[in-house]
Amino acid sequence: MSFDEDDEWLKKDDSDEDDFYNLDDGNEKSNGSMDDFLKDEDFEIERYREEQKEEKEEEEEEEGSREIEGVRSRRTRQRKKKRKGVLIIVAVVLAVVMVAAGIVFWVVPWAKDKFFNKEVATDEDRIDVPESLALGKNVNLVFACAGENLLEPDISTIVFSSYYSSENKLISLCIPPKTLMDIPTMGAEMIGRSVNEGGMDLLDLSLENNLGMDIEVDYHILFDVYNTVNELGGIVLELEDGATVKNYDDGSTFNLEKGENLIDGAEALNFLKFFSGMEENVPIESITNQKLIIDAIIKKVAGESDEDLSANMNLIKDYMDTNLSMEESLKIFSTFAGIEEPGNKIYSLEVSSTELEGEDIVYLPQNISELSEIFSKEEVTEPTEETGDFTETVKITILNGAYDSSEAFGLATNTSEIFKNLKFDDERDKYDVTD
Repeated sequence: MSFDEDDEWLKKDDSDEDDFYNLDDGNEKSNGSMDDFLKDEDFEIERYREEQKEEKEEEEEEEGSREIEGVRSRRTRQRKKKRKGVLIIVAVVLAVVMVAAGIVFWVVPWAKDKFFNKEVATDEDRIDVPESLALGKNVNLVFACAGENLLEPDISTIVFSSYYSSENKLISLCIPPKTLMDIPTMGAEMIGRSVNEGGMDLLDLSLENNLGMDIEVDYHILFDVYNTVNELGGIVLELEDGATVKNYDDGSTFNLEKGENLIDGAEALNFLKFFSGMEENVPIESITNQKLIIDAIIKKVAGESDEDLSANMNLIKDYMDTNLSMEESLKIFSTFAGIEEPGNKIYSLEVSSTELEGEDIVYLPQNISELSEIFSKEEVTEPTEETGDFTETVKITILNGAYDSSEAFGLATNTSEIFKNLKFDDERDKYDVTD
């Protein structure tokens, strides 16, 4: 390029000096690379701002998400704490309820049985006592004693008793349970085991067949001695001499004094076992001591009044196996409790001892014929039956003319009771004592 051309170019360029930076918004001409360098698009400012804005929005969104997530976590933890607290409260309440139930259904009955001997009979459980408790007829009765299990009883006592109402006398025969007898369906076996085989009915039948007497057993009573005595709050055992008795539960011994001894169910049961014939050094004749336990139970049940009799019978009714009705039981206990010496006669069966393999000592009956003499000679003949078909009740008056004798007081009353107790087979009174 020449100098002249340069000069013209400069001049030409000066004409555009006012708009060198292309600041005139209305001029659309381009100034080449220089103009493009100064544009906002080249620096991408708007895009940057938009990216910054987007990033900020994303950060705010993420922060919001974190805040929401944090709130949810806190709420979840709070709900878990509340749920845990509720479960703890429910568990505590259940524990309290279970403890209370245990106290009501276990501790209270245990304490009641432990510290209170007598239960108060409700109106439903109360036993009605008949107006007359006199046993106005002759009866043959078998008593047996066992431990706590009446379904499979371990018999320790067998007593055959005959009661004669006209003289108010009771004659009893104590029989060792290990006495060999001919038992129906069993053959030669110890008499005590008949109860396990056929119950008290088989024992009754076995005694009828083996005692050599023309007898028929009317009634029987099997006592659970342990629970019977404990339910009664113990019994009073009166001894003519002191005794040292073996405790078969632990092999120890306990002493009983001469006179009255208050004993519980365990002591009563051990006493019966000790005098049952199972101890070689205890004379078999002392088996009559067993009847003292039966007498003590009967007297405790009878008590001092009809109310005592009813309450005590209600206590022990579940611990007896008997074929007596409740009315008959009340009469038996009331009548027998009033029998004193010499009206209460006790004998032991005469036996000889022998050894049987696997059974140690057992007994064989001796002089059976003497039994009929013992029972017959003690029996007082009742007034003879009416002749013919006379079955009407006769009205009578009984007078006592011995006014000057103090020993005659009460004779008419006693005689009246004898006649009042005489009955026909259908239980009607034979005599009506009007005065």
